[in-house]
Amino acid sequence: MAIALNLPISKVSKLYREYWDLKGLNKLNSINDELVCDSIRDFLKLCKLTNNEGTSSEHVIKLLQLVDEDNALGLSQLEK
Repeated sequence: MAIALNLPISKVSKLYREYWDLKGLNKLNSINDELVCDSIRDFLKLCKLTNNEGTSSEHVIKLLQLVDEDNALGLSQLEK
């Protein structure tokens, strides 16, 4: 969108947030603010993959806990 309109990213982000507010999608703003990843796109991709595989969010959380390097079975061990 930024490229198509020749606008800076900050302006496009502001426009999206205003659009979400106008459409009554205020939760999108709060979800976007809570996400630690680079974008809501990454989060949606993860959700889509989870749904396509028939995996529950609980399974994804357990997997993330397993790959935590502080765990004895951390990512480096799983990679081996």
